[in-house]
Amino acid sequence: MDKSGIDTNLTALFFREDENTIIAACPTLDISTCGKTLEEARKNFTELVELFFEEATNMGTLDQVLADCGWKKYNNKYFEPQLIATETERVKISA
Repeated sequence: MDKSGIDTNLTALFFREDENTIIAACPTLDISTCGKTLEEARKNFTELVELFFEEATNMGTLDQVLADCGWKKYNNKYFEPQLIATETERVKISA
């Protein structure tokens, strides 16, 4: 894939799962990966995003996959759904 062919911004979330694992997630693509350090998680995230776009492009499904995830395309530029808030919600679950 021509890396200059995709121009977009991505929301990336990084959080610690345990003392040895950092999760890197992109909720607007429904993908995630991990690493032992923040730097490794970032590197793995970048590789995953590149693979995601490359495979969807090679399969000819990029526009449909992104549309299914709520993305919009204007003038050959993709825009992810707008993040409007991040909150911590308290819930009580009966077990």
